[in-house]
Amino acid sequence: MIKLLLFTFLLIQTVILHSQDIVKNKIDSFLANDSQVDISVLIYDPISMDTIYAKDIFNNLIPASNVKLYTVAAALNILGDKDYLYTKVYSDDDIFSDSIINGNLFIKGFGDAQFTDKNLQQLVDDIYESGIRQIDGNIFADETYFDKVYTRDDWIVDERANVKLPPISGLSLNRNQIVVKFFTNGQVGNSPSYEIEPSGDFYNATINAKITSSRSVPRINFKTSGENITVQISGGIQKRRNPYSYFVNPDSHAVFIANLFRYQLEKKGISIKGKAYAGRTPSSVIEIASFQNSLMDLVDRVNKKSDNYLAENLFKIIGAEYSGKEGNSFYATQAVISFLEKYDIFYRGIEIVDGSGISRFNRVSAASVVSLLEYIYLDIDKFDFYYNSLAIAGEDGTLQDRFYQSSAYKNFRGKTGSLNGVSSLSGYLTTKSDRDIIVSIIMNFKSKGQNYYRGLQDKIITYLAENL
Repeated sequence: MIKLLLFTFLLIQTVILHSQDIVKNKIDSFLANDSQVDISVLIYDPISMDTIYAKDIFNNLIPASNVKLYTVAAALNILGDKDYLYTKVYSDDDIFSDSIINGNLFIKGFGDAQFTDKNLQQLVDDIYESGIRQIDGNIFADETYFDKVYTRDDWIVDERANVKLPPISGLSLNRNQIVVKFFTNGQVGNSPSYEIEPSGDFYNATINAKITSSRSVPRINFKTSGENITVQISGGIQKRRNPYSYFVNPDSHAVFIANLFRYQLEKKGISIKGKAYAGRTPSSVIEIASFQNSLMDLVDRVNKKSDNYLAENLFKIIGAEYSGKEGNSFYATQAVISFLEKYDIFYRGIEIVDGSGISRFNRVSAASVVSLLEYIYLDIDKFDFYYNSLAIAGEDGTLQDRFYQSSAYKNFRGKTGSLNGVSSLSGYLTTKSDRDIIVSIIMNFKSKGQNYYRGLQDKIITYLAENL
C-alpha cells in the first residue's frame, strides 16, 4: 500500500514537472531572440503556491502604470472603511436663526479630484435651502489637506517626465482646469469671440488675438493678484467653422474656486459683503454643507482607465491619512512602503516615487508585483473591491481592445503600463480549467515598439488561458 501511494505521488509530481517544462519552453520561445529588452516575468498559482514560470523575477525595472497597483492596494488598506471623499463648507458663526452668517465661509477639500462646478452648485443649493441669505464676512478656499507642491516635476528631484498633469491640490474643481472656448468663423484679421468656463463675473479678460488663415496657437495667461484674476489672450487663432477649446491651469486654483463659490452663492440669491481668498479653515468652525464622491469610482478610474491625475491625488490622500498631517509625496511613499512591510509583501530594491507610474524613477520587479497581488487575492475583505477595479480583457478600460478573440476574453483582469520603451501587464487570470493564476510581465525595451511587446504579453496570457 505504501509503495502504491509513493508510486502515485511520484507519478503526479512527474506529470506536474513535465507540464511545467512544456509551459516554460513555450514561453521561452515567445521571448527568445531579443537582446534589446530587459524583462521581469513571474507566473504563479496562489492556491497551490506553484511557480509556473519565472524569468529575472527580481529585476527591478520601470513599471509605468503598474505602479497604480501599489497605490490602490495601499489606499484600500490605509483608508480602511472610508467609502467617500468629501468637499465641505464650514462657518465660524454658529447662529443661523437670522439667516445671516456673521462671519466667514470656508470651503475645504479632502482630496476629491472628481469635484466639479456642478458639485459646487449643489453645495450652494444646500446652503440656500438651509435658510442662509447673507454672509457678512469673506469666502475662503482651503486646499491645505495637501501640501502646496502641485506638480510631480517639483516633488521628484530631476524629474523630466513627458506626461504633464494639472495641479494636484487638496481642493480641486474640474481637475483644476479652466476651459477657454474660441469662435473663429469670422473674418481673418478680426478678434475671435470667446467664452470662459466655468463662467463668472470675476475674470478681468482682455483679448489681443486675431483670427488667422494658417495654423496657430493662442497664448492664454492667467494671473492672480489678491482676489483679482486677469486673463490675457494673445497671438493667432486659426479660422475654423466650429468652436474649439483650450484647457488652462489657473496659477492660483484656490483663489479661482473661492471666486467661483462667491459668484454662485450671489447668483443663487445670497448676498456677500466680503471678498474671495485662499485661506486655512480655523479649528473652531461648524460644518454647514458637504458633498461626497465615491472612493470606489475614483479607484475604478485609477486602475481600469489608468487615470494618472486621479492616481496622483489618491497618492497624496494616502500620505494625508497615514501622517495625520498633510498629503505630500514623502508621507505617501512612506505609507506605501509601510503597508508593504506590515503585510510582508516583497519589496526589495523597489522605488515608488509617485502614484501614477509616470516617473521613470519608479522601479519594481515581477516578484514584488506578484507578492502584492497574492496578498490581495488572499484578503477576503479587499479582493472583490480590488479585482473589480481592474480592466476586463476585451471588455473595458485599457484592455478593451485586447484579448477579445482569445480564451483570455473576460477571463483576465489586469493593469497595463505604457511609457516610451516600457510595457507592462499584471493581473489575475482564470484559465480554461478554472485555475486562478497571477501574472506579472514587465518589459523595458530599446526597439520594436509597444505593439510588438503587447503582442508578446497577449500570446503568453492567451497560451496560459488555453493550456492550464
